Amino acid sequence: MYETVVTMVGMVAGEITKRRTGDNVPVMSFRLLTTERRYNSDTGHWKDGDRMFVSVHCWRDLGVNVAASLRRGDKVIVTGRLYHREYLTDSHRRLSVDLDARSVGPDLSRCQVKIDRDTVHAVKHPASAPAQPQLALESPPTTPALSADPEPSLPGGESSQPSPDLVDENDAGDQVAA
Repeated sequence: MYETVVTMVGMVAGEITKRRTGDNVPVMSFRLLTTERRYNSDTGHWKDGDRMFVSVHCWRDLGVNVAASLRRGDKVIVTGRLYHREYLTDSHRRLSVDLDARSVGPDLSRCQVKIDRDTVHAVKHPASAPAQPQLALESPPTTPALSADPEPSLPGGESSQPSPDLVDENDAGDQVAA
């Protein structure tokens, strides 16, 4: 059978739910909101188009890292296998669009991330590990072109501000030459 592998850009639209399978495998899930944006050359502004919600499922280490790193409102890029599932609720047939994530990360076109590589390296070597690695999420610098049209908010008018920090334990081997 063929897989439908996609990359989606959007926002974490709800709380991250945590569960374990019968085999004690961690699975974290969240709703991803992706909104089509189109540029109107007549008005010179961006306009929101159709919205789509996808249930994203993150397994094992990816799930653990997502739960430790992301919060509602964070802008993300998700790559994985897209599929749909049908289920019944109150005798009504329902359809859900789901994505089994292979990779999840912050959308660097909408935020900045700073990695404290010394702390990340320390996590891989527990004897000298004083703390969890921290990534600071900052708002990108505003320019007139970017600030003229605000981003869509979450349904219900809730804040879409990113979380103050992200944790990344997978960059321990990355070194920047001075």
